[in-house]
Amino acid sequence: MKIVLVLIIASILVACSDVASGCDCKECGPGGNPCEHCEIRQYLCTNLLNQLKEFKKKIQKCACGIPDWMIQN
Repeated sequence: MKIVLVLIIASILVACSDVASGCDCKECGPGGNPCEHCEIRQYLCTNLLNQLKEFKKKIQKCACGIPDWMIQN
């Protein structure tokens, strides 16, 4: 399960670096300005973490067959 989450995070980071390299903005990084089409980092971080939680729940329910009452929030 942890490997799946690591792979998801890695692919998100690779996709973000590809998007950032294609625009005329400064390099993305802590304290820098987000690109034109990017969310503010605070919202981006929160949204991505929420997406990972929902994806984990979906994997547990659909792929692993864990009942809803056993899935932790």
